[in-house]
Amino acid sequence: MKINIYTLQKQMLSLLSQKGFSHSEAKILTKAYWNAELEGKTTHGISRFCWDIHNFYSGRKPKISIDKKAVALIDGQEAPGPLVADYASDLLIKRAKHYGIALIGIKNMTQYGSLGEWTEKIAKAGLIGLLTNSCQPAAAPFGGVSKILGTNPISISVPSDENPIVLDMSTSEVPMGLIWHCLETETKLPEDTFYDEDGKFTTDPKKAKSVKIFGGYKGYGLSFMLQILSGSLVTAFMGNKIKNAYDIGYLFLAIDPNFFQNLDKFNNENEKFIKQIKNCKKDSNTSHIYIPGEKSLKNKKMALKNTMIDIPESVWLKLNKYL
Repeated sequence: MKINIYTLQKQMLSLLSQKGFSHSEAKILTKAYWNAELEGKTTHGISRFCWDIHNFYSGRKPKISIDKKAVALIDGQEAPGPLVADYASDLLIKRAKHYGIALIGIKNMTQYGSLGEWTEKIAKAGLIGLLTNSCQPAAAPFGGVSKILGTNPISISVPSDENPIVLDMSTSEVPMGLIWHCLETETKLPEDTFYDEDGKFTTDPKKAKSVKIFGGYKGYGLSFMLQILSGSLVTAFMGNKIKNAYDIGYLFLAIDPNFFQNLDKFNNENEKFIKQIKNCKKDSNTSHIYIPGEKSLKNKKMALKNTMIDIPESVWLKLNKYL
C-alpha cells in the first residue's frame, strides 16, 4: 500500500513520544529507520523499527568508560542504538578533526539500524567514516551450516563535493533482517541463501536458522576479522557468547583527509576516479555502472520527490496498532 512519507514519519514520532522520548530523541530514532526505508533498505526500515521499538526505553544515557584522547570506549548503558550512535559520531567527528584520526568502541546498546546512516553523517563533516559491528550468531562459516558468526556489516563513507560516497553492506549474502521483513510481509526468502536447523536451504522465514556468508572463503575471512574488531577489541562478546542485542560490539573510525592533503584536492581526485568508473566499457547486459550508495541515494531522492512510498499493509497496521 502507498503511504505518504511524512504521515509515516509523524506516526513514528508519535509512538516514540508515547514511550517517553523527548522530541529531539524521537527525531534521531525516527530518522535512522525512515531514511533506510526511503533508500530502499527495507530490512532496516519500518518493519525493523516495529521489532526494535520493543527494546527502546527512555531515560538511558551512554557514558564514556575509557577516554584516551583519539581512542575511547563508550558504554551505551542499554540505551537505544541510534541515540548512542548519534552521541558517538558527534564525539568521533570532534576528536578526528583534532587528532586527524579517532577510534571509538561501543558496547551495551540496542542495534542502530543501517550503518550508512552514521558513516554518511561523518562524511558530511568532511571525514572518512568506517563502522562495523558484530551481531548475534546468524551466519555459518565457510564450509559449515551452524550459526556462529554474525552478519557483521561494514560501512565506509567518503566525503564528496555533492553527496558522500557510501558503501553499506553485510558480510552475509543478504541481511538477517530479511527474515523479520519476510515474516512481517508474509513473503518467502530467496533461494539458496538461508539454512534450516538441518543445514538444508529453506525459503520459509519461520524455518530459517542461519544465513550464507557472501564471497565464499574470502567473505568468511572478512566477516571473521570484523567480528574480532567489533568484538574482543571493544571488550564485547563474540560467537555463541552473544545472547542478546546488548552483547554486541561496535567500532567507529574517522579519518580527516586534511591531515594528508587539502580536502578539495582529495574530493577532486575522487571525482576523476569516479569518471573513470562511469566511462568504463560495459558488458552487454549493463547500461549503467553504479558507485557505492548511488542506488540508495536515487531511491531516496525519488521518495522525497513523490512523497509516497510502498510499504506492506501488514507493517502499516502493526505500526498503528502500537499507537
